[in-house]
Amino acid sequence: MKLGELVRRLGGKAALAPWDPEVRGVAVDSRRVQAGDLFAALKGSKVDGTAFIAEAVARGAVAVLTPHELDHRTVTLQASGQESVSWVHPEARRTIGLAAALMHGSPAKDMRLAGITGTNGKTTTAHFLGELLERAG
Repeated sequence: MKLGELVRRLGGKAALAPWDPEVRGVAVDSRRVQAGDLFAALKGSKVDGTAFIAEAVARGAVAVLTPHELDHRTVTLQASGQESVSWVHPEARRTIGLAAALMHGSPAKDMRLAGITGTNGKTTTAHFLGELLERAG
């Protein structure tokens, strides 16, 4: 899916002209980026993902999603001759999940979800529920 299509559907702003890259996947961990991925540079509890943009681009990220404008004096979107487009969305953490869903045909829309919480018995309850649902069709 083209990055421009993702931006059009999910909002935010991206510097697309003159390049609107084809996005093949999404990654939130720079070590898992593959060629054609959209990398989400999100702030974690210990580390800010913007510190890994150069690594993600070097691994083939064609776009970088961030919740705020990047300071291009300290963050480069070029590494090893690769080039990347920045996409700014104030709700970047939520947006990366929506982007992944759009790219994969929104598989969750046909799923039903059951949550099991508590201290004891979760595995047993999950097996019972699974068996009941399977027998019910």
